[in-house]
Amino acid sequence: MVVLTDRATRDGDILARKLGAFVPLSQVERAALADFSREASTIAPAHDLLCQGSGPSPAWVLLEGMACRLIDHGGRRQIVALMLPGDMYGVCAADQRVLDHTIHTLSRCRIARLDRTRLEALAASTPAIHEALRCDERVQEAILRTWLFNLGQMMAPERLAHFLCELAHRLGDLGLVYGTGGFRLPISQEAVGAIIGVTRVQAGRALQRLRSERLIDFHGGVVFVPDFARLAQFAQFDPAYLRP
Repeated sequence: MVVLTDRATRDGDILARKLGAFVPLSQVERAALADFSREASTIAPAHDLLCQGSGPSPAWVLLEGMACRLIDHGGRRQIVALMLPGDMYGVCAADQRVLDHTIHTLSRCRIARLDRTRLEALAASTPAIHEALRCDERVQEAILRTWLFNLGQMMAPERLAHFLCELAHRLGDLGLVYGTGGFRLPISQEAVGAIIGVTRVQAGRALQRLRSERLIDFHGGVVFVPDFARLAQFAQFDPAYLRP
């Protein structure tokens, strides 16, 4: 795991780490992206940042924690996207319309305002950043398609295993996976169920299945994967969709 002890360094580097996973970025380009992580705010868990039906809001980037995009119909909630550090809101065209979903924090989060106009100008003048932003949009769309397929074609333990494989890859790009193969999962069992389309109880059973087969272990909010190849085989996981 990349250990970053200085918060200012960590905040300034998060966008570069996220976008640099798609396109190689120069030191100049990384430095330019560092200027966009300003005016950070801390948000409590289980907080709606934006509600379904709300209009456009200022753009921001998630610096720490996990948030999600979810749809709520009569109390039934389905998480349709997981937001990790480096993920942005308000940058793509879809976020400029009335929201058909809610942006919700799953853990304690820190977010920073983004100057959308400056970011668009930087992308227009920097081909690598422009391409990285386009790749990011394509990957988010590919993740949604993959989640839809998994919901229709996989059993709950397979869905959970696939989600954990995906999470390990995405967090690995950010340097947030331990050398032992572990990563933090600071979200509730209920939230995991809303991601894989089952109840909290069913999510717990799926978790126990993976633990009983020694595919994963889970302690203190940290998931450990002793043999990633075995977990990926169980989940039929192919990371190609995470690389446009």
